Amino acid sequence: MLRIRSAYRSKVINVSTLRYFSCTLINAKTTTNKELDPKVYKSHVKTKLNYFLETGQILKYSPDQYQKRISKIKEKSSYKVNSGSYSSQKALLVLRSKYDSILQTDSGDIISTEKLTPSDLNIDSQKSLEIFKALVNIKKINRKPIDEKLVLKLLGTNSVQLNDPFLVTRDVLKLLERDKEITRAVYLAKLAGSNSGVVGMNAVLQWLLERGDTRAAFKNFQDRKKWGIPITEHTYTIFFDGLAKAHEWGKVSDEMAEKCMQIFETFRESSSSKAIKSDENKIDKRDISKCTIAHFNACLNLLMKNFKNDQQYAWSFFDLLLPDNTGTSSTLIADSQTFTIFLNGIKKHSQYKSELVINNDNLTKQVKTLNLLQIQGKLIQIADLILEKITIAATPPVPPTKEEVEENPDCLIRYRQKMKRQLVDIDQTFVSVFISCFINNSAGTGLHSTSGSHYKYIQSGLRYLSIWCPEVQSLFHFVEKVSDDNKYVLLKPSDTLQIGTDSRLKNAIDSCERSDLKFIDEELAVKDILPQSVLSSEPLEPSKINPLVIFPPPLLSHNKTKAIFSGKQKRLVDFTRPTSADIRLILLDKQYKNSRGKFGKKLSGSSKVTLDKKNGINKFILMQTLDGLLQLGKLKEFYLAVWYCLTKWGGIYVSRTDILKVMNDTGVSKGVLSESYFPQFISPKQSNSADNITNIKTANDFIDITPEKKLELTPEHDPETIDIMLIENFIFKISKNLSRESPSSLATEIFASLVNPSTNVSKTLSPRPKTIDSIFSVFMKQLHHYNDSNYNREFIEKREKNIPNNTPKKSITESQLQIILPSLIRFMDSLMIHETRGQRKKSIVSNDYVESYNRIIERLYRSTWSNLETSDELNYHKLIIKSGILLYRPRHLIDKREKIVFTEPILKSMELVYEALKNSQSLDKNDVKLMLSLKSIFQLKSTDEAAVEKLNSYASKCYLSIR
Repeated sequence: MLRIRSAYRSKVINVSTLRYFSCTLINAKTTTNKELDPKVYKSHVKTKLNYFLETGQILKYSPDQYQKRISKIKEKSSYKVNSGSYSSQKALLVLRSKYDSILQTDSGDIISTEKLTPSDLNIDSQKSLEIFKALVNIKKINRKPIDEKLVLKLLGTNSVQLNDPFLVTRDVLKLLERDKEITRAVYLAKLAGSNSGVVGMNAVLQWLLERGDTRAAFKNFQDRKKWGIPITEHTYTIFFDGLAKAHEWGKVSDEMAEKCMQIFETFRESSSSKAIKSDENKIDKRDISKCTIAHFNACLNLLMKNFKNDQQYAWSFFDLLLPDNTGTSSTLIADSQTFTIFLNGIKKHSQYKSELVINNDNLTKQVKTLNLLQIQGKLIQIADLILEKITIAATPPVPPTKEEVEENPDCLIRYRQKMKRQLVDIDQTFVSVFISCFINNSAGTGLHSTSGSHYKYIQSGLRYLSIWCPEVQSLFHFVEKVSDDNKYVLLKPSDTLQIGTDSRLKNAIDSCERSDLKFIDEELAVKDILPQSVLSSEPLEPSKINPLVIFPPPLLSHNKTKAIFSGKQKRLVDFTRPTSADIRLILLDKQYKNSRGKFGKKLSGSSKVTLDKKNGINKFILMQTLDGLLQLGKLKEFYLAVWYCLTKWGGIYVSRTDILKVMNDTGVSKGVLSESYFPQFISPKQSNSADNITNIKTANDFIDITPEKKLELTPEHDPETIDIMLIENFIFKISKNLSRESPSSLATEIFASLVNPSTNVSKTLSPRPKTIDSIFSVFMKQLHHYNDSNYNREFIEKREKNIPNNTPKKSITESQLQIILPSLIRFMDSLMIHETRGQRKKSIVSNDYVESYNRIIERLYRSTWSNLETSDELNYHKLIIKSGILLYRPRHLIDKREKIVFTEPILKSMELVYEALKNSQSLDKNDVKLMLSLKSIFQLKSTDEAAVEKLNSYASKCYLSIR
């Protein structure tokens, strides 16, 4: 046996040794005529050797050894879990012995302990919460403590876990999720105490605020001192930020504003006094909750939502950042977020006042016009003031020259002291809020009271963007190519918009002079309703808005003295470079690593802080730019800018030269893409299995350029700038503002570029169901627009000619059919390509999309086709057939069990075209194919062999025969 053990441990077993082992095992008395059963065998070595003989693998533990090992682990874990708390059976016995017949629910019903089972005391039981609340109520009445181990059982924890903050917080979150209330979660955090219960109690506070229960949140916040749970820095952030999110704009009461200001002041004073004591070594710095600008910002965000007396609480609170009477600066230094929150709150208040004016039916249009202009004018003045403040805070001190230092070395010392001042980063968020004061969709100062801003405001906003953002400037340079006119000015509003806006303002001023008009701000006169900075025809100076400055040496610089005298100038506002806050975080992380955790602060793994160059534009600034073009009446320029964005940041390959050529030749009435950019769907060859590989005739068949070359010419898709939600926003704005053109054609070519593999070279920007629904909506809105405009035009014409009005309410002209039907075919082609790519489905297109298509066709049939010859009408019915024939199936071939929706309305066009072709004496080759294919479809029977496969073949022939 020793020989066996030594050989096994050495894991060197040859054939002779194996035979010896086998003979030994066979001749052993303990293994005679017995199967290899771990319950029977007692020798672990024999069991392992037999297993080795059968499988060739060496076991580390025999089955018996493995089971014993598992049982020991379970015993240890069970002991750890149950330490300090009862088992379910023990807890039930204690409950029955101590609290029988006295447990009551909140409604007064008696809880019978005899009917309870041990599982009812588990944390996941519905009765567990009722029992716990009944015990708490008993404690309130008799003032006696509850059995601690029983409480821990009902809380799902034990005394060991109470000392671990992570486990306590985890259990608190689970209790909140299970109970949908805070009773047990708060009790658990209170039991954990000041060391382990802080984060758990913060979680309770956040849970209450997320559900808008501000009263309970205030009580929880104030009771923490009584419970002995410290209020940390993170607690204040959760408290103020949660209160702000729980209130709508203008809904914060004066009482709450005053309470929060008082809480912040108390926290700030406490933080300052503790900081002084720590400097005197009377208190440990780790025990200090430091009041930072983040807490100020959270509280300011709440106070901005109080609109009383023009946000007086927010203004007085913002003054805390200013120097006091002694000239001492505030210990809190405003950052970019501070200015952003403040300006955004001012803008929201202005929108609120504008809505009051617009919705006031007692005011005339002229009075509304001047008051709306006054409101936005005042907003612009405040925005300019805040911009001036943040620019001063962001501008670095001017460094001395070498000559000045040689003459006076003290100036270098003074400059180094000034270098320590923390500079504010003017970021994209602040710029976006600032520009929204100028390009404001709800300002009501434009052409109509329901429109956006006055065109002078929009011009200023777009100039600011072009100065701060070179990407916007590049977009403007491309858009300006739409015209060969040397006098063309991009930011000049359209003639219709300018004349209409000026006329509206002039009529309002004339009416004001004839009447006793009172402004909202009575100190302002008519001449003051537009700020002089906006009325000035002089363009904004880039050197003033975004000057070139010399920044102090970065924190990571090795030779700072050399950097001071480098004289290298940079733009004050540059969204592409890392912010000073990012550099500071990276420096702290570097110190943390070099000191092995003694100094600095480690960056979290999820942090995206980097020194790499960033993108200089985001989707918000991009949308403001496009909105500005729309509000100036630049419709063609807007659509051209959309394609610039898709090809610049969307990963879409389309020749901008081709777009400019089409736009200069024909405008945007029928789109700007040539036929070569649209993919063509080739019908599947089988019935309903979708096992085919769909053939797509793409732009590659027409454009002599390789895919590799396209990838080289096309910038990568930037999801931070262009995403599918922004594409849907483009489509919405096209439908809303370009109704006089052909919004369905424009939306379709955008969709086609996304599904065409030859144009979407990045393949990361893909349509979603909402995108497709939005395009169907564009088609339906366009049909409604056609019906309404035709009715209004014909009604007016007949009234002028004194002709009886028999105008159909729904009609569509030949020119309108020429626009919408080809677009519908292209869209359905693109949709079928998108739906069948990489998918194995029974139907080509999803049921919802087929139903949307059917509604469009039914709307076309319900409309009167006016001014059409019979032959022309036949061609349009052919186009309807082409758009949906691949989605058609006769009723007798539809298997209802498959629950597939097909298009039935086009049967009307199929029958009409077939009868016309059958009775015609002169048919070309394609018409003959179409007629025969339609005839074959009509003659198909459900009993025919492979009927569905034949149907698909005939439908494909119909599709290809229509040109």
